[in-house]
Amino acid sequence: MTQFSLVSRRVSRFGPLLPTTTLVGFAIALSAAFMVALASYAALQRDLASARRATHTPEVVEQLQTMVSTMEDAETGQLGFLLTGDEKYIGPYKTANTALVAEIAAAHALVATDPLQERRLQALVQLCTDKMAELSRTIALRRQGDLADALAMVRTDRGVELMDGIRAAAAEMTREERRELAFDRPKLFSAARAPSFVTLGGTALILALILAAALRTSRDYRARQMQAWIRSGQVGLSERTHGGQRLEKLADRALEFLAEYLGARAGVVYLAERDRPSRRLADYGAPGGSDLDLATTGDELVEQAAKDNRPIHVQTMSAGNSVVGSSTGLRTTIERLVVPASVDGVVYAVVELDFARCLEAADHELLSRASESLGLAVRSLKSRVQLEDLLEETQRQGIELRTQQEELRVSSAEIRSQAEFLRDSQLKTQAQQFEIEQTNLQLQDQTQILKQQKEQLSLFNSANFSSIA
Repeated sequence: MTQFSLVSRRVSRFGPLLPTTTLVGFAIALSAAFMVALASYAALQRDLASARRATHTPEVVEQLQTMVSTMEDAETGQLGFLLTGDEKYIGPYKTANTALVAEIAAAHALVATDPLQERRLQALVQLCTDKMAELSRTIALRRQGDLADALAMVRTDRGVELMDGIRAAAAEMTREERRELAFDRPKLFSAARAPSFVTLGGTALILALILAAALRTSRDYRARQMQAWIRSGQVGLSERTHGGQRLEKLADRALEFLAEYLGARAGVVYLAERDRPSRRLADYGAPGGSDLDLATTGDELVEQAAKDNRPIHVQTMSAGNSVVGSSTGLRTTIERLVVPASVDGVVYAVVELDFARCLEAADHELLSRASESLGLAVRSLKSRVQLEDLLEETQRQGIELRTQQEELRVSSAEIRSQAEFLRDSQLKTQAQQFEIEQTNLQLQDQTQILKQQKEQLSLFNSANFSSIA
């Protein structure tokens, strides 16, 4: 797996390597540095071009003067040789003849970018060539011993005219160079100032970016510190309100922590209850007992905060001059903050804190989050108390139910006993009824027998009466 893929996985899991604002700041800073570098390079190039332009004119003028001086040296050597015929006087001519080629080449290199000066230089070179040819012919005639022809050629003033033309051409080129230099001098000065402006502007821009980055970093650092302070406060409050405890104890520990953590001079916690005034649960640095309720303190802000479910921030303008009554009973409060502890829109408690200083945004943020934590703790504790009450009621009802069950069991036993007695009675009754039925049957049989006997007796009597008669 490549390093790039590892970095990509890290970025995808934990977010970008740097925050977006920081990356944007770095990008702006790098872009600004790159732009400043480009501008500085361009200004430097213009400065170098200006420097080259400023040194170009002296170089051209010097080169032209060198060419003129070389031609004068050649002419001096020619005249000395013509007058004396001694070869030692011809040295300057020979030196000039050799040096002139290099000097012409150097002059061409200097004016190569200027077509007008190049044409003028070509004319100057042609004059120098003609002059050197004239010198060469007179020297050749003198060496041949024909001094009269050589002097006659000199007396024609051809050489003087060529030399004057060389000086005039060189002077014209010199004037042109100086004119261009004078024309470009403001541009040269402007170009010379441009690097300074670019450097100063770039430095100012980079300093501004550094200052902006420092301010942003400071703001981000302060924001992180503030969030860390708020989280620490939340954790501390959660530790104070964690675990089973009575409402009064919970409120007292929470208020003590908040007052000490925020640097409050005094504070009060109220239990918000429906259809009745809020009841004081705990106080810190305030006169009065925990059995006082809102009616005894006269603080309307608590009820207002509980009713509207929104924090109330009061600035008393100056120490010792309260604008509204406070349930803490203090009269040296600078600022007062009343915050409802609500969860899901239901207010369970109200916290009032008095400060001898001006509040900051972090104080409001911490109290806003702490109020929710306190509301959750109060709701949980109230729910637990309700569950405990319900459990006690359930246990009581269970005991009553067991008592009723025992009574029912006894009643059932009595009912079963009575049922058995009734069953026995019923059996006895059935037996007696059976005996009665048997007796009735027997009586019927006896009655039948008696009837038969009666009938027999009646027949017998009748028969006896008939016999007697």
